[in-house]
Amino acid sequence: MSKLKLRIDPYNRKYRGGVIACLKVFWQLNDEMAERFFAWKYEDNPWSTRIHLVLLLDGEEVVGMRGACPLPIHAPNREPLMAAMVGDSFIVSKYRGGREFFQMTRMLLQMMNAEGISYALNASATAPVRRVSVREGWTDTGSFPVLEYNNTSKLRTDSGLASLDPLLEAWQPVDNGWIHMSSKFYVGALTTLQSNQKPVALEVERNDLYWRWRPLNPRIDYRVMYLFDSSESGSSNSNQRAVGALRAAIVIGVDKALLANRVWIAGWITRDSGSLRDLLAYFFEINPFKTLYTMAPAGPAAGSFSSVGFVQSRNSAMDFRILIRSTDTQPADSEWVAQMSKVEHWQHHGMNLDEL
Repeated sequence: MSKLKLRIDPYNRKYRGGVIACLKVFWQLNDEMAERFFAWKYEDNPWSTRIHLVLLLDGEEVVGMRGACPLPIHAPNREPLMAAMVGDSFIVSKYRGGREFFQMTRMLLQMMNAEGISYALNASATAPVRRVSVREGWTDTGSFPVLEYNNTSKLRTDSGLASLDPLLEAWQPVDNGWIHMSSKFYVGALTTLQSNQKPVALEVERNDLYWRWRPLNPRIDYRVMYLFDSSESGSSNSNQRAVGALRAAIVIGVDKALLANRVWIAGWITRDSGSLRDLLAYFFEINPFKTLYTMAPAGPAAGSFSSVGFVQSRNSAMDFRILIRSTDTQPADSEWVAQMSKVEHWQHHGMNLDEL
């Protein structure tokens, strides 16, 4: 290998197979899952028709890559802003040690800026990459607090979400409502509930595009537990139960590739803190898992998690951070940088690492 042969180019479809081979190694995926993951994240991203991907090439061989996934960010009292999560940063081991990683990053930032994407986020940087990135102009938000629940009173399992499968598609009556566990994302109900919420902190905009796209991630195995109103005027499901509006939902996820033994409450949406607390309380009545994790929420939801036994995790492997920088050398809106660069300004369920 000669450094003189290396070049950095924007993605071209003729290199699709080489990119998928890199993803297979980087995420420890099989052939079929790597193919589906690339299609989901890059080719079928609902917020951009362009693939935001930069390649390191040795001749015609893909030996490195860095990509970005556009996502709109919501903030209190502000219009949504288009940002992108930078990730899938990979260089074949014998090509590492030079400046190619940062050269790829600069080209990627220029590409995003030309597309109107104002800010880049990176949620997967290792400690050495974080230190060097800060010198390159990125801001470290600090550690996102992770909550942990340890099940000591019941049978424990590390069998992933399969242990919930006997509950799938069942409807459980509760006071003034129904609880329902499903492998399906009910896009209409989720979107309607989300549209009535005002953000209390920074978060990924969760509209109908988001709720349709997110569950298609082939790396993640999802289950969703819903709490619906019981209403005689509500629409009926296939079992003729009178089901009213959605009050709350929690999304449980496991990374099938990397985190098979870590079960996360990967997201939630709620009409009010009481509905979330009621749904969590029911879930913990049947919770079969040895350990559960979640990102600590901002706002009133925080008390809902502590009420069922979540505490601050002491697991050193759970040091999750966000790096942020403008895609322009002179950002037009410095207030956005100031707001996004502090971890306490984020609603952490909007930055779950499981989806990217």
